[in-house]
Amino acid sequence: MIIFGEKIMKLASFDIFDTTLVRKCGSPDNIFYLLSKRIYPQNQSLQNSFFQWRKEAEQKAMIRLKDNYLKLEDIYTEFDSVSFPKWNVEQLIAMETQLELTELVAVSEIKQLIAQKRNEGYTICFISDMYLPEHVLKSKLLEEGCADIDDKVFVSCEYQATKSEGTLYEIVRKDFNSITLWEHYGDNLYSDYKKAVKRGIKATLVHSDYTPIEQFILSSSTFFPFYSDLSVLIGLQRATRLSLQKKSDNIDNATDFIASLYYPYVDSLFRKAKDLGITKLHFLSRDGYILYKIAEVVQMGYPEIKLNYLFVSRCSLFLPSIYSLSREEIYENKGITSFYHYKVKVKDILDGLHVTLEELGDAFTNRITFKQILTPEQEDLFFEVLQSTEIKKMILKKAQQERKILIDYFTQEGLFDLEKQALVDIGWVGTSRLMINRMLTNEGGQLVEGFYLGCAPESLAPRYGIFHSFYGSNLYKSDIVTLLEQYYSASLYASTKGYYYEEGGIKPKFKDLKYTQSQEIVEDNISTLQQFAQLIRAYDYIDFSQAMSVWGSLYLRAFSEMPCKIKFSTFDKLGIYEDGSNYYRVLTKINVWQFLSYIYKGKIRRVYFPRQSIYYTYGIKIFKPEYCWRERRRSFMKKYMLPLKLKMYYYLRKK
Repeated sequence: MIIFGEKIMKLASFDIFDTTLVRKCGSPDNIFYLLSKRIYPQNQSLQNSFFQWRKEAEQKAMIRLKDNYLKLEDIYTEFDSVSFPKWNVEQLIAMETQLELTELVAVSEIKQLIAQKRNEGYTICFISDMYLPEHVLKSKLLEEGCADIDDKVFVSCEYQATKSEGTLYEIVRKDFNSITLWEHYGDNLYSDYKKAVKRGIKATLVHSDYTPIEQFILSSSTFFPFYSDLSVLIGLQRATRLSLQKKSDNIDNATDFIASLYYPYVDSLFRKAKDLGITKLHFLSRDGYILYKIAEVVQMGYPEIKLNYLFVSRCSLFLPSIYSLSREEIYENKGITSFYHYKVKVKDILDGLHVTLEELGDAFTNRITFKQILTPEQEDLFFEVLQSTEIKKMILKKAQQERKILIDYFTQEGLFDLEKQALVDIGWVGTSRLMINRMLTNEGGQLVEGFYLGCAPESLAPRYGIFHSFYGSNLYKSDIVTLLEQYYSASLYASTKGYYYEEGGIKPKFKDLKYTQSQEIVEDNISTLQQFAQLIRAYDYIDFSQAMSVWGSLYLRAFSEMPCKIKFSTFDKLGIYEDGSNYYRVLTKINVWQFLSYIYKGKIRRVYFPRQSIYYTYGIKIFKPEYCWRERRRSFMKKYMLPLKLKMYYYLRKK
């Protein structure tokens, strides 16, 4: 650029680590941890010893050499060849350098900013306080598309100067000679911002930190024996969101909450399927959709296992799986042992059987006058009428008709193939597994196994098909189940209600829903989880099983106990839909009247998590619902006033 005959030299400089590039594994110490895993894959003791040696080596070298501008070769002058005789210094330097390169990934936002500055006529350079040489760092910047071949890279170990001292900035200034406008971008408050500003540079602080909830989990997990594994996983969460082009609260939350719970489950089911010789996995709609999208990436490491997305629901399976209309069949399909105990509505049973009161006629309505089954006598009467000759004949005929097309759909999807197969779902009782297996075995097929994230304590027995549960029954709590089904497993598909023949195959029919989940949230969840699954593929030499067994539950606990704030807007857009008609907010901003309602009633109308909503609105951790004013009053009356009334009654009676 030339103004009034004078050339304007505009420079935009960028820090490298945690600004332009970020380590997928998170902390720099995790590089040393991963290196120890590579050089001693079978020896835990030597892994630990090398890891500790490498963490301390840099500080020892600085003290011994009295030098702040160390190269990697200087650090390895401290190498203990007696303790680690298998490797020499040259090998370890080469392996650590290569590991650093493979761990680095571009921060998408900064990559875009560099391109923007380049288009605006800025000269681009990179500045780093680091012990790796300039040619190594530049090769990675070129590979990630951040640098051009002519861009300069200034590294402290080669110029014997640092940003933290301010001297590296002076070297850059002299190198470019006449800088008219200089902008610098970096993540370190002291060396990238304060020191730059002090030297007349327009500095911008870049935020590439862990989220508050990631910071909380890292700080509260330091005593875990698998802390380093957990630290790498949380580093991958950070790298996932920083490497994605789109930035949003949805992506931050999906990276933290969903990746930590669902990726370990999908990873474990592939490992288990391989061990069991299972060659095809059927992911059940709708809850299995996000799991299926993760599996598309994980499956690259298991080419022998095929994937299929199976459109089924309790609604589409219930009637076709009825062969005799016996109590036992209907109880099993519902996953319960009686109707009156659960106060089941008559309409709900008839909806499952796909019949209306008009179809059943007077023979049914004249005798079944109640809307809800509340007593054993009502239940006996209901089954007596249901199994009367004409009604039973009509329902079984419908069941046979619907079963024919469903069996054709199962055949089309390969469920009758002879290879070993399994169903994949979020889980709980296992009624879908039961109904599918009942039809498969009755129609000449074989039992298929099931994989569940979690199961209910009353899960149906393995005689309905063996099942494997990742978390057991530990997740089976009403609030967790709701959160998983409505947020973690959010899908744009409606529930399957049936099937129809179309040229080229059998297609599912869907229920009409009044409400659907946000398409933006669903799409952000999918892109985030697939990116995470791509990044973690490089860590096949690490056994994360211990860390992964608690990773997701730590985030669930944090959501419930509110140790820190989370990105609120995702949950404010998220709804809980019951049967497609009733609508609840997961979290929402609370007004004063709603706050007072909680204090009095312990709940807020149409808000599923009121305590969390109050915390994220006002920053107040409020009491649990059982301690609200109304419940306290009831408790007081029951504990003190009722006995007092009884005493007064008996006293007056004696009089």
